[in-house]
Amino acid sequence: MQKPCSLPAALACVLFLTGNGLRAADSQMPSEPHQRSINTAIWTPGTVSTSFANFSGAIWGVPDGKVLVIEHISARVVVNPGEKVSVSVTCQGTGTGGLSSHQLQLTSAGVFDSHERLVGSSPFRCYTTGNLLVSFSRNSVAGLNVIAGTEFSFTGFLADPPK
Repeated sequence: MQKPCSLPAALACVLFLTGNGLRAADSQMPSEPHQRSINTAIWTPGTVSTSFANFSGAIWGVPDGKVLVIEHISARVVVNPGEKVSVSVTCQGTGTGGLSSHQLQLTSAGVFDSHERLVGSSPFRCYTTGNLLVSFSRNSVAGLNVIAGTEFSFTGFLADPPK
């Protein structure tokens, strides 16, 4: 017969006595890691006061019959100093999978080669079947004809949809 565990060691004792604490955690790990980075190097330059870049659809590489579970997102934007940028991430499932829309907070990482670099990174939970839309919206400085750039990255895993 095994001795009862003391309260401070209860968790360690349960893992030891069951003999499968680590194996149980390992079996819940995603079997199909999935990550992607997408970028664009051109915004609408010139006298336009706003410009946009959108990434959506099959570009994310989600196979038919799978659900993409995003666990972390990040964005990097290079713009004229002082410009404001908004980043939104919208995940949509199929059928009754729902829709969720999130905003990513960006902060300045400094000015490099006369361009300001804005970055944002966050743990995240989002489920999509490939209907993932990432939108960058920029409040341009009118009259500056400077090309800017965006990059969006995520890490997560592919899973089978619930039955």
